[in-house]
Order: sequence, then C-alpha cells, then structure tokens
Amino acid sequence: MKASPDDVSRPVRSRWLLIPPPPLYVLALILGASLGRAFPLPLVPHGLRYPAQIVGMAFVVAAGVLMVSAPLLFLNHRTTLVPFGNARSPYRISRNPMYLGLTVAYLGVTLLIASVWPLLVLAFPLWVIGTKTIPFEEEAMTRLFGDEYRAYQRRVRRWI
Repeated sequence: MKASPDDVSRPVRSRWLLIPPPPLYVLALILGASLGRAFPLPLVPHGLRYPAQIVGMAFVVAAGVLMVSAPLLFLNHRTTLVPFGNARSPYRISRNPMYLGLTVAYLGVTLLIASVWPLLVLAFPLWVIGTKTIPFEEEAMTRLFGDEYRAYQRRVRRWI
C-alpha cells in the first residue's frame, strides 16, 4: 500500500544536496580542464587523439539522447524531476538515467579534450551522487512507496 505524501516524513536533506548534480558535474569538468591546461597530462597518445574524439562525440550524443528522454519519460508518467518531490519511476534499465547521462557526457567531453585530469576529478561528483544524492532519493522513495519501491530496486540496477 502506498503512503500518501502527507503521511510520509521526508528524509533530512544533506548539505551535499545544495549543489544540484548538473552544476556539480560542470564544476568538476571545469576544474579538470583547468588542471589539464596548467599541468598537461594526455589521456591518449597523440596518434589516437582523433579516434578518441570521435568516441567522445558519440558519448556526448548518447548522453544527450539519454538526458532528453529521461525527463520526457518523467513527464509522460506525470511524476516529478525533483529528487525530494513525490515521484514514481518509469525506468526499467537504470534507476538513475539522468545521472548516468551526466556521467557519460562528462566522459565524452573528457575524451574530446584528451586530458587525464577531468577523469581524475570525476571521482568527486560520482562520490557525491553515489553516497549522498542517490541514497537520499532512495530513502525518500522507500518512505513513500515502501515494498513497491524495494521490489523496484531489486528489479532495476542503480546505474546500469
């Protein structure tokens, strides 16, 4: 049985949730690119830079498709995009396709600029998303939907 939004107390939001995931990824990418300019550390040998850029573009396009289709699915299912709002998840392959899309886009841009630094800095947004954001959202969904959400967690992986 689903609890009504009025019956469910909301989990306590961490300070880590003050920066939404998209700006968190953008800030990390800017930091990584800046470190790459200051302290060049190539990701691929010079001869493989062009193929890496092609793969990077493919990642960016794939991420764009994923990040556009995810909100459309939310709207189609009449649910919220806000992590602490009342939501129902329409996803069957990944519980977090928007975060997955952000990560794939980040990796694509990392391949385009061909620097190791953004890849190293990616650990920070992944840590925040994996240990703060997603657990907060999962707790909220569990409180709201209970066993129905726990069954969904067993059926659908967190990332892919």
